[in-house]
Amino acid sequence: MGGTGSLRVLRDDAGLRDNQPALAFDYEIGPRKFAVAILPADPGALTSMDQLHFWVKTDYPTTVIVIMKEKDGGSYSAMAWSPGGTWQEVRLSPRDFSLGERATDPPDPDGKLDLDQVQGIGIADLGQLLGAGSSPMLGDTAARHAGKHTLLLSGFEALSGNSARTDNLSIDQFDTPQITWSAIGDVTLARDISETHAPAPALESRYGANDNGIIIFGRNLPPDIPANITHISFDVAAEKDAQLAFVLQQKGSGKGEGPRYNTVVEVRGGGKSDHRELALRAFDLDRNGPVDPAGALNISKSKSLAITDAARFAGAGTGPNTIWISNIRLIAK
Repeated sequence: MGGTGSLRVLRDDAGLRDNQPALAFDYEIGPRKFAVAILPADPGALTSMDQLHFWVKTDYPTTVIVIMKEKDGGSYSAMAWSPGGTWQEVRLSPRDFSLGERATDPPDPDGKLDLDQVQGIGIADLGQLLGAGSSPMLGDTAARHAGKHTLLLSGFEALSGNSARTDNLSIDQFDTPQITWSAIGDVTLARDISETHAPAPALESRYGANDNGIIIFGRNLPPDIPANITHISFDVAAEKDAQLAFVLQQKGSGKGEGPRYNTVVEVRGGGKSDHRELALRAFDLDRNGPVDPAGALNISKSKSLAITDAARFAGAGTGPNTIWISNIRLIAK
């Protein structure tokens, strides 16, 4: 256990999954409150792992962070959305993890996740990192979740022998049990398989009427993206007209986070799916972020994709809305 939390085992509780014991992780959301549940691992024990499988249950809708720490190396993290109040199955592969590059994160000599060097797996709630009430841009969302919380874990296992995804052009086909995205602000995520608003399983992002709070949802990009990629292809629908800012963040140089590039996509309301192919040349450097000595977006060095409601970010709220997005791929034209 790291930080201010505590662990206990539940064996007789109405909220257990299939009457199986669960690990209860008790923690608190508030200023200067952070805790991580850590499972130590001997270096080499996870060398053959190709999937991390577990069930998680949080007491409110939030993003669960899964962290792998290398011995004498970096910290790699992946995200999984937990709807709150129900058990969520999670299956993560090594390609879902991305190197942490904040100023407080340890550097990594080779910049890639080495499973044979992993010495621990950590679980935390993103809500703790946001800091309850610490940013007016979050509106009152963070403050509403301040206080004590419990996260339950069950069936935690490292698996090998599964067929690994080798398509490094697919950002997300939404074919896993969980949504492998994080969310910030007054927003909830879900996997929509109805194909009512998309031609395939889709990410449903539903946000409320808090016009003063930002809305961001994002995920890690696949590793080893080819340099010849020219477009991001996807299908998108919206309940109401929306301006969506797409943000690509590049890898850092080892001394902090890398530069961000963004562009805005206009989406018409009505809930009807629209296929888009977004040219990378449409992305401009975010002048409020880290500088880019190269002066141009390099997709092969990009590590994450985030989508935000541009009107909310500009402080011109548009009320509640729902966005559906599916078939997110990288293409060369």
